Amino acid sequence: MLAGYYKEVVVKNGKTQSKHRSRRLKWILAVVILIFAAILSAVFIHSRYSMRMVDHPERPEETEAAFVISHFEHTAMKGEKRDWTIKAASAKFYTDSRKVDLEALEAVFFLENGEETRVTADHGEMDMATKNIRARGNVVVHHPQYRL
Repeated sequence: MLAGYYKEVVVKNGKTQSKHRSRRLKWILAVVILIFAAILSAVFIHSRYSMRMVDHPERPEETEAAFVISHFEHTAMKGEKRDWTIKAASAKFYTDSRKVDLEALEAVFFLENGEETRVTADHGEMDMATKNIRARGNVVVHHPQYRL
């Protein structure tokens, strides 16, 4: 393929060189560099543009709670055994009253005989000092022997 470019040979300082070959290699190198720069620029521009397209999370609702946890889960232990576990879609902690407001909660109580009692409710409140839980709104109790 390059055989046609060896026609004109110039000898300088004892070196043989083809004018056409040298000129053609410079053009090929320049084109490769330009293509590489264009691809690199396109990738950079695309990454910068896609970063702007990221949805920013919504601001949490304004609340007087000290902090809010989404997908809350807490397990209380007695010795090395689980006593109960509570899960909620969200939990709002109030430090002044030592209360926790729970949304969409599910509590599981582990009984001595190995059975579990489940309580689900739309809303609940847990007293951090006493560990008492109040459930309200569509409260359902599932026990192996009955359902309330």
